Amino acid sequence: MHNFSVHFFDELGSTNDTAKQMAAEAAPSGTVIIADQQSLGRGRQGNPWVSPKGNLYMSVILREEISAKSAGQLSFLAAVALADTVGKLMRPKHVLQQKWPNDVWVDRKKLSGILLESEYAADTKTMDWIVVGMGVNITTAPEGAIALKDITDADINRDKFLDLLLTNLDIRLAQWRSEGFSPIQRDWLKNARALDQDIKVRLPKETLMGTFRGIDESGCLLLEQDGNLKKIASGDVFFE
Repeated sequence: MHNFSVHFFDELGSTNDTAKQMAAEAAPSGTVIIADQQSLGRGRQGNPWVSPKGNLYMSVILREEISAKSAGQLSFLAAVALADTVGKLMRPKHVLQQKWPNDVWVDRKKLSGILLESEYAADTKTMDWIVVGMGVNITTAPEGAIALKDITDADINRDKFLDLLLTNLDIRLAQWRSEGFSPIQRDWLKNARALDQDIKVRLPKETLMGTFRGIDESGCLLLEQDGNLKKIASGDVFFE
């Protein structure tokens, strides 16, 4: 069981866009938007997200009294809830990993992506609303990616997966509200891809090389270069 109010649509341009509109119109925290398919699905940096029927396309509206700096914690929370769900369904031989900042991978192939969008309330200096968008390959995956059907023996479809995911999301939100980001950070790092290994991080104007040493309380990547730690808030990570 979970405490979300779920709204289903046959087709939307983007579940995040619909959720943002509903949030601006005072939709309550815990509102969930689901589409059978999207015509304008997108991931980070505006990259298109191919959205055929059978997969999960969802956006969750949250209203939490947190600063803009801390809002990114919810992306990692969603990733851990996704990992909790996938980990219970996949065969033991498969390897689940978290790829910074917001992807869930299995066997070094992308299974899921997360897109966080928000509105800042200047009068309270906290977030007015946060929309957490999640796309999960359930039955089909683009070339080079992986789908849940490829890694499980369970009789699972989108709606069954959704119910399990929302239950785990509820659990992780309750944990975060009572204990803070530390347990989320710890559990994300347990499956972090390339932790303590050399990586490349591509930024808009440069590419940095160093050793991935984890994430801080805001979700920034910690890159060690010549004994010094550099915090990176946004970028694309590549592995050796």
